[in-house]
Amino acid sequence: MNHEPSLLQKQLTTWFLRKTTQNGVRRIDPLSGAVASDVGNVREENQDRVAISRGKDRLGRVFAVAALADGIGGMRNGAECAATTLGCFLGAILEEAQSYNNDTHQWLLLAVRRANLIVHSKFRGNGGSTLVAVIICEGMAHWLSVGDSRVYSSKGSALLQLSVDDTIAGQLGKPGQADLEQSRLLQFIGIGESLEPHIEPLDVASTESVLLTSDGVHFMASAPNWLGLIVGHASEPGLCVRRLIELSKWCGGPDNASAAMISVASAAKTAPGYSCFEVWDPFGELQIIDKVNDRIAPSQLQLNIEDASYLGDTSSVVRESDKRSNDECSTPPDEKKPTCRARKSKSSKEKGSKDSDDKSASQKPELLIEFSNKVG
Repeated sequence: MNHEPSLLQKQLTTWFLRKTTQNGVRRIDPLSGAVASDVGNVREENQDRVAISRGKDRLGRVFAVAALADGIGGMRNGAECAATTLGCFLGAILEEAQSYNNDTHQWLLLAVRRANLIVHSKFRGNGGSTLVAVIICEGMAHWLSVGDSRVYSSKGSALLQLSVDDTIAGQLGKPGQADLEQSRLLQFIGIGESLEPHIEPLDVASTESVLLTSDGVHFMASAPNWLGLIVGHASEPGLCVRRLIELSKWCGGPDNASAAMISVASAAKTAPGYSCFEVWDPFGELQIIDKVNDRIAPSQLQLNIEDASYLGDTSSVVRESDKRSNDECSTPPDEKKPTCRARKSKSSKEKGSKDSDDKSASQKPELLIEFSNKVG
């Protein structure tokens, strides 16, 4: 298996490493979901990364993925490991969805192995991340777990932990009673060839929503059914994840706290009228759109995330919405400068030159950059 990340995986990783505020909450109405993250009261850096994404596979099936990565404290570059894990994992999911592999279980397996080998090749076991995820497609779902981040299924106030922590205490069924030695991770993304990810089918009939948490949230789980009561009494996912993050800070905020929640019933029912891959995190959103073939071609995608410009094949458009807005695009030193347009009304001069523009475009396709003014 290739240990080098694809261009798409590199650029998604860059996006997850962009500078953000110390906390954020984002509702994702099309999927009845939400994501949230907070640095907490003790840490200086947020080394958690969390996102929800949606796309269509080669057959036109809509799928949704929620994923959370927690960089391992005490090892090298926790934030970079988590961002690399999430960027490579989601990028690999998209690439598998466009292949002739129609098995979502295999998508998870191949994507987690790819992320693990890429992180390992970069940090040689001296840096790593946890990873939990759920994928939902056409009424079927699977969840994934590596490390001690958690996957929960919820129905009303009933909250069931599906994953088992990859620690000695977790394997013994005593995670709330762990000392330092028993809470050490037995495996993580970046460990190398010995990785054995946990991937299981989700019982969609008895599950309303799936909740993913980092240990900065679920350290409170030892209190009797606290998490279940919070989830059960929240009227919608955005309120739920916000309450979980705030409660973790009220209880001392000893670690970065992140959560993702997604509805099983609505996750794969709706989709845009065009073929695209969408990614939401607590601080912004990204769309990768293929305009020519009505399907995404990952090998052709290039994103310059810092300025949201598209630098690759001109058949695609990338839209990025963040807490900031951009009206310009720049170009890395080694790249040819593209023609960039913000979404503004055309002047009479521009309208007058449309015919000549169309003629030149037939020889050299023009790039179209669309910037959203939406504030997260």
